[in-house]
Amino acid sequence: MRFGICAPIEQAQACAAAGADFIELNCSEMLMPDDDDATWASQQARLTAMPLPVEAFNIFLAKGKLVGPEADAARLQRYTQRAAQRAAAVGAQIIVIGSGRARNIPEGVVPQQAMVQFKRFLGFCHEAGTRHGVTFCIEPLNHTESNFINSLNSGAEVVREAASPRVTLLADTYHMEREREDLREIYAHAAIIKHVHTADIDRVAPGESFYDHAALFRALHAAAYTGRVSIECHWSNFDAEAARAIRHLRVKAASISERQG
Repeated sequence: MRFGICAPIEQAQACAAAGADFIELNCSEMLMPDDDDATWASQQARLTAMPLPVEAFNIFLAKGKLVGPEADAARLQRYTQRAAQRAAAVGAQIIVIGSGRARNIPEGVVPQQAMVQFKRFLGFCHEAGTRHGVTFCIEPLNHTESNFINSLNSGAEVVREAASPRVTLLADTYHMEREREDLREIYAHAAIIKHVHTADIDRVAPGESFYDHAALFRALHAAAYTGRVSIECHWSNFDAEAARAIRHLRVKAASISERQG
């Protein structure tokens, strides 16, 4: 299992010093999928020169809509292809589809129509992911952040209907906690979960509160999950907390592995 941190590029050195295996960056900002290749060239050099690898990207779409009357299919197809191509170019394998505002169903749009549009977008993800070897992970968000896909169950249903190995599911312990989802849901959807986000209670850094990370790693162990776990939290003092957070996760994960063989 690999442990990383969701952070801005300016904190890459601090993430490396904290013992993180990788950094997870902002897709919209760092991959610049709306910009042409000439603009991207210098950014690519910057990303490949970092002190630790970038293996995942989040915040897929900061501007625009995935569903509703403002969703621009031509732009989304182009944007998705560029995001996947550029992620692969810097060695990343995961792009997270959170983007709560972008996927919120606008007032007056029926959920069935929004789902049709979202599935069309997932078709773009399948095409781009297959071409460039990148996996897109749908992140269920709690109901205060989005009105569309709020649980692992609802996300899993969409993923299974997409029927693409390049369209998968993310389990985020913060959103699961807010939605009162049992960690056993991770086991139930083990075959399609390809990325994990975690924090502590109230989204503070892991180890700074009382979230049961041992229970999380028991669920991941039962699901035979060996992929990446990214810390996505609010930091009070990054330099003081990051190394503790990484160490906390490693210790909890190792204790479960040793106990369960």
